[in-house]
Amino acid sequence: MSRSLRAHVTPVYVAFVALVGLSFGSTTFVSSKQADDGLNINLAGRQRMLSQKMSKEALMYSQSVSRGANAAELERNAERVRASMEVFATTLAALKDGGEAPLDVDQTEFASLSGATSSRIAAQLGVVQAKWEPFAANIERVLTSGGADTAAMDYVMENNGDILASMNAAVTMMQADADARVTQLLVLQLALLVLGLGLVAYGWLSIRRSVARPLQDLANVAEHLAEGKLDADIPKQDVAELAELAGSFDRMRNELNTTITNLEATARQNAGLAKEAEEATQAKSEFLASMSHELRTPMNAIIGFTALLSKRTSAMREDTTLSEKSQRSLKKQKQFISQIEEASTGLLQLINQILDISKIEAGQMDVFTEDIAVSDLVQGIAATADPLVQKKGNTLTIKLPDPDITMNTDITKVRQCLLNLVSNAAKFTDNGEITLAVRGEERGNGEVVVFDVIDTGIGMTELQVGRIFNRFSQADSSTTRRYGGTGLGLNIVRQISEMLGGTITVRSELHRGSTFTLTIPVRYSETREEPRPEAEDDTAAAK
Repeated sequence: MSRSLRAHVTPVYVAFVALVGLSFGSTTFVSSKQADDGLNINLAGRQRMLSQKMSKEALMYSQSVSRGANAAELERNAERVRASMEVFATTLAALKDGGEAPLDVDQTEFASLSGATSSRIAAQLGVVQAKWEPFAANIERVLTSGGADTAAMDYVMENNGDILASMNAAVTMMQADADARVTQLLVLQLALLVLGLGLVAYGWLSIRRSVARPLQDLANVAEHLAEGKLDADIPKQDVAELAELAGSFDRMRNELNTTITNLEATARQNAGLAKEAEEATQAKSEFLASMSHELRTPMNAIIGFTALLSKRTSAMREDTTLSEKSQRSLKKQKQFISQIEEASTGLLQLINQILDISKIEAGQMDVFTEDIAVSDLVQGIAATADPLVQKKGNTLTIKLPDPDITMNTDITKVRQCLLNLVSNAAKFTDNGEITLAVRGEERGNGEVVVFDVIDTGIGMTELQVGRIFNRFSQADSSTTRRYGGTGLGLNIVRQISEMLGGTITVRSELHRGSTFTLTIPVRYSETREEPRPEAEDDTAAAK
């Protein structure tokens, strides 16, 4: 049965607290005893001085009598001797058996000395007392006789040294007891220190065995699970909290197994769906390519016959023999033919765009490189786009500071991109200016040619600029109604530019115009990046 972490740690904690308490208590007890020893030694030392003092005062009293001192002086000397005798007797009794403290010693402090002396010190003090009693009696006789009892005085002088020796022996014993007590305290403190270190070591080993090592085992399990080794063994835990954590690991492993199984099944299903989608996309691209080819043939025929019909109508209108009614009829037919020609051209352009999109999606759009002078390319663009530019009252300006720039790339695709950009500029600009500026630059990845198509047309908002290159989109419904278009042209430009290793960017300001910048490397490289996959977004808007 698992025990909680508290159950593992509490015994060690209790033992440690008890050890601290024992150390504090023993230190306090021994410290109090040391204070008692100090007071005992102090009082015993004073007893030695008192015995000497009493002998000296008794001698002085005897000498005062011999020189004929007056009664008042003798009385004062006698009182001093008796006072010293009283302090000595009281202190000796207190040291030996306890009792009232001397008048100059704190009673509360002195009370702790009662019975504090050891038996051998008490015995030694008994010897002192036995010698003190006749010593004190002889001093009293000297005082009583007025210094006349010389035998008593001789006894005091002869036995004073003996009392001093006995008191010295008592003091030595007290000092020895005090030293022994200090030694006991040191031994006790050392024992407690060793016991404390042992307890700390035991606690550390216990926590390591019960907590640290199991935690390391669980950490290793977590690493195995992170590495995908879901068959890792989760060790059984004795600590309740760790057992709960191990249970969580086990549940997590089971959930991971279930999740991985589900993901694998989903991956297999998605792989099948992806394959089906790829096949469907391929089929769609092939279908669009086939249909585009099939549609382009009759559309070219329609455009061709429309052109012939337009020429014939123009020639008939030059016939002056026709009536006015016939002339009006021919004029109306000419308008119808122009509408047919314009619609057919737009439809053929749409078919070509769909064919390009299908080729790009199917990865069937190849790159054919050739050398060409950029000046020839730009002049061809200007000649082709000029009718559309003039149709809306615009002017086209070419800026080519360096006419010697050459390129080695797929010129057909570059021409297609530039025609699309210039045509877009002409479509969205009325009575304005369109500029095609060309310059060569040195970039970090080599030389490039930069084509800027600048117009003074309707411009775009930031939102429209952000989605300008999305497929099948227009700025809004009003733009579609007014200007027409499918929203494929700029998307094709972006994908072709990336196919050639270049980029297409745009800067625009609403009602002020737009600038499209097409950047193409001077030399095409096979190590180009593939065009980014196109995300369908029917709600996106494009110019």
